[in-house]
Amino acid sequence: MTTKRRRVHFGIDYGTSNSKLVIRDFAAADDGRAHVALDDGSERFSSSVALVGNDILFGFRRTNRHRILDRATWYESLKMYVAGEIKHDERAYYHGPVFTLPSGLSSQDLAALTVWWLIGEASLAAKAIIRHRSDEVLAPGMTIGIPMSFYTDTDLRRAFVAIARVGWSLFRARGLINARRLSIGQAQQYLRDAHADVMSDPISDEEARYWVRSEAEAALWWAFRSPQISDGPYAKIDIGAGTTNASVFRIVVGRSEGVEEGPAGKLKMAFFGASSTPIGMDAVDEALAHWQGSDPSKTMALRGREDGLLEDEGAQRACRPAFRAMHEALTAAWKQNWALIRHARFEKEAWARDSRLFLLGGGSLVRASRQLVSAKPMDLGGRLAILNLESPPDLRLSGRAVPRDVLPFVLVAYGLSVLAPPIPMVETPDEAPPMPPMELTLRQLSHEDIYAR
Repeated sequence: MTTKRRRVHFGIDYGTSNSKLVIRDFAAADDGRAHVALDDGSERFSSSVALVGNDILFGFRRTNRHRILDRATWYESLKMYVAGEIKHDERAYYHGPVFTLPSGLSSQDLAALTVWWLIGEASLAAKAIIRHRSDEVLAPGMTIGIPMSFYTDTDLRRAFVAIARVGWSLFRARGLINARRLSIGQAQQYLRDAHADVMSDPISDEEARYWVRSEAEAALWWAFRSPQISDGPYAKIDIGAGTTNASVFRIVVGRSEGVEEGPAGKLKMAFFGASSTPIGMDAVDEALAHWQGSDPSKTMALRGREDGLLEDEGAQRACRPAFRAMHEALTAAWKQNWALIRHARFEKEAWARDSRLFLLGGGSLVRASRQLVSAKPMDLGGRLAILNLESPPDLRLSGRAVPRDVLPFVLVAYGLSVLAPPIPMVETPDEAPPMPPMELTLRQLSHEDIYAR
């Protein structure tokens, strides 16, 4: 019997505190059905790593009631710690407690091991969700998301491409991490082999986007696909634990070349500015901990309590610098756009008058952050109208449409599950190339050439 390869793709939003996974089945109807993976009923997989004795544990949290975790050393916000180490400026990126790394392992090693575990979780979810025939075998690929500021920084982009590829090599060679646990000795040995494997097969800068893409770009795919979103100028702010990513973009309606009749559809999408800042809800929780006079190393205990604490004026004052830094991401993106259209009066008026805002990430659910980051930048006055999110028609969670309170967390992973061409940065909407159909993109890309080697 001939075995057919059924192509699937894992969109891995590797987050500072939590990660999200979306599995796309390209053989399904509707341009490929996408599914949110769950960890014990939650769409959020812990990005934390715990060290207990000689064992490294993945997917646990400080709040887990497990006796073995009482004596754990915790490594949290690893994604930001990696960036701080690479740029030799930890405090600019990392807002967690000081820790000592396990013997013989770097922060990038721990991040790669975490990505390996996440790939394994996505693989288990794919096998459970996707109903494939007996003559089919799932042939996966994967892409992880990083902030736009990481992607445009050569050092950070290369580091996270290496993290993604090492994690993939570990999965290809070793399969799943058994019981979410790995000894330090095993980790060291497996990593040596994976690093050698990746170094023996270098890739070009053009191939990097198969492994990592900017979260700003990935988040826009939903807006382009959503039937509820029309053409026009938009802003997007994604407030995560360690970063705030902002972009301004346009969706352009039109007809494909050679098509003269029928209704026009969404034809193009382009960036007009994008920026990110290494400030997110971790910095807010750190400020709240200092305001309370509590241990700043226990900031995760404040996660989810921000709304109540920020009702106090003193707490608001303490957090104001963090919220200003979040808003600076939008201001920086907006200024890029403003420089492009500075001589186009009607275009400037349209952006100032008609722009609407998408808010993503866990921070988007905090009332104070919604209020403060939605202010129009550059002293334009007023606030951007915040759009309510609707579930993409091809995205499912346990077989149903994704609830609205879950959408802000999974839309980046949803975009990462698509093998889409890069969204360009342009000066005018006319310069943007049409978005190709997904089936054309799939024909141009070979999973085997990218992910099977």
